[in-house]
Amino acid sequence: MTNVDDVVTGFGPWHYCIVVFVLLRGFPSAYFAMSPTFMAPTLDHWCARPNSLTNWTTEQWKTYGIPQEAGGDGALTPKHCMMHPLAEENGNEVSNASTIACSSWEYDLEDNAHYLTNQFNLVCNRVWLRAASQSFYMAGNLIGCLISCHVSDWYGRKTAMGFLIPLPLVAGLIMSFSTSFLMYN
Repeated sequence: MTNVDDVVTGFGPWHYCIVVFVLLRGFPSAYFAMSPTFMAPTLDHWCARPNSLTNWTTEQWKTYGIPQEAGGDGALTPKHCMMHPLAEENGNEVSNASTIACSSWEYDLEDNAHYLTNQFNLVCNRVWLRAASQSFYMAGNLIGCLISCHVSDWYGRKTAMGFLIPLPLVAGLIMSFSTSFLMYN
């Protein structure tokens, strides 16, 4: 009688090829799965200065144009999603009596990098889109798995793999040239 261990533990030369192929295919898949973590990080941001206040320095704007709130250590920090509106009688001053929500933001980009966060303004009321991006990827992965099973059965596994394996490359190229968050997803 054949022991189950004898069947399962047999590792021949074709198994090495399969393992190498699976590993080579797994790296791009892992990159796509982890890309939102690195491409959409949390960035320090604040409301953008109105056009009439472009002569103000960033520090002046953060001190006078953005409301301050006490942090956990008691230090005052600027709010990220609110700003003081311009005074109506003079477009070069801010009115500290009220606050309004931001419509655009400035970012602290020390390395002058372009991330999804600052490219598509994924902050404040749009921060949920960063998590939604990962959900969209997983939903697409699920749908792709369901479709690829049927394509493999209809046209054969070699044909299906020859067609489906380059798809992440094409998708990655499209993502890198996307002009909107919807196109990125």
